[in-house]
Amino acid sequence: MGVLSDQICASARCDQQRILKLADGDGLYLWVYSDGRKYWRYRYRQAGKENSLSLGVYPSVTIDDARNERDQIRAQLKNGLNPSELRKDARRHAAKASSHRNQFRLILSDDGELTIETSIRVVTLTRSQTEALRAFLQATVG
Repeated sequence: MGVLSDQICASARCDQQRILKLADGDGLYLWVYSDGRKYWRYRYRQAGKENSLSLGVYPSVTIDDARNERDQIRAQLKNGLNPSELRKDARRHAAKASSHRNQFRLILSDDGELTIETSIRVVTLTRSQTEALRAFLQATVG
C-alpha cells in the first residue's frame, strides 16, 4: 500500500519555481508543478542507470491506476525487459497500424467496374456508378 491518498494528491501545491516530488513508494512519484499540473512518474534502475517513465496526468490517471502501471513495469523489469523500449515499440506498431488503416486500392476492370479495397472492406461499383463518379471527379477536381 502506498503512502499517498487521493486527498493528499488533490491538495498538493508547489509554490516555488521547481517541482515538488511526492513519493508514494517503490519508485512511484507525483510531480507537482508550480502552475498546478500534476504528473505520475515511475523511477527505476536498469543496468546500473536510473530511468524514469511518465504514467500519466493526475487526476485522469488515479492513484490505483498509477500503482497498477508501476507494478506492471516492475514485472517487466524482473523479466529482463526494458519498459521504455516496449513503449517505443508499441508506439511504432500503433503508428504503423494507423497508417495501414488509411490505405486503399483502386482496381478498374475491363468492363468498367471499379473495385475499392480497404483494410476493412471491399466495394465494387457498377459501370454506371463508376461513370457517375468519374463525371463528379472531373467536374470538381478537373
